[in-house]
Amino acid sequence: MPWPNTRDVWFALTPTCGGSIIIDTSGSAFDTILSVHSDCPGTDQNTIACNDDFESGSYDSQVTFSATAGVTYLVRVSGFAEGHHGAFQLNIFEAVPENDVCADAIVAIEGTQVGCTNNATADVASAPCGPLQPSPDVWYAYTAPCSGPVDINTNESNFDTLLSVHSACPSDPQAIILACDDDSAEGNNSALTFIAQAGSTYFIRVGGFINETGSYLLNIAGPCDSCPADIAPAGNEDGLVNVADLLALVAAWGPCGPGGPCVADIAPLGSPDGTVNVGDLLEVISAWGACP
Repeated sequence: MPWPNTRDVWFALTPTCGGSIIIDTSGSAFDTILSVHSDCPGTDQNTIACNDDFESGSYDSQVTFSATAGVTYLVRVSGFAEGHHGAFQLNIFEAVPENDVCADAIVAIEGTQVGCTNNATADVASAPCGPLQPSPDVWYAYTAPCSGPVDINTNESNFDTLLSVHSACPSDPQAIILACDDDSAEGNNSALTFIAQAGSTYFIRVGGFINETGSYLLNIAGPCDSCPADIAPAGNEDGLVNVADLLALVAAWGPCGPGGPCVADIAPLGSPDGTVNVGDLLEVISAWGACP
């Protein structure tokens, strides 16, 4: 839209989390125009979002845009025309995450997903570990491409996370918690392992300790592993099958617990049998040395 030659003021906004941000001028005393820019001065070329009157009968403005954590955005508040100036109110909100509830879980793939729990609501039906009270959380749906152990962690997240894996959404009376962790990883991050069956979908919950929120990295390493015998150190495999892996296997000898962790159950390859036994030992011995 044409830029009116009216009085304006500028703000610098640097979000700590990525996601949708809503800005409005509700409560202002004049007809505002609101815009967001990637650089100064504000031009059509660097405009990210712009609005004059966001709803019928109102002279307030509102914009919504997708922000990246750590990036600075420039917010301009001006008037519709000369003479439109005065006191204004600038309101900034982070939108509720799209995967705020389990029913709206977004698809997770192996690798790293980046997200934020700011402005998420608490799923009262799911406080499986850590403090008894629930905390703001988000949800992912992970469909296992292969059978076997799945390693998940929140390493390098910027708040104290809680992590759990569910067989179905907690609203399902048949749902069970397959694995849960509070502070197994460094820096109050979480790490867990569960045994997946190929083609089955599992629901991953990322929450915080009590009411902590922030940005997170959800890291998933699935069972389609070119080096399944590399099981130690757990969650941070070193690319070698050696004595550490042998000791980890011996320590886990016997039946796996319900839902894992059971990273040492690697045989038969692609279809672990729920027990750490001679078959798993033979797989470690046959893979001895550097991983391919």
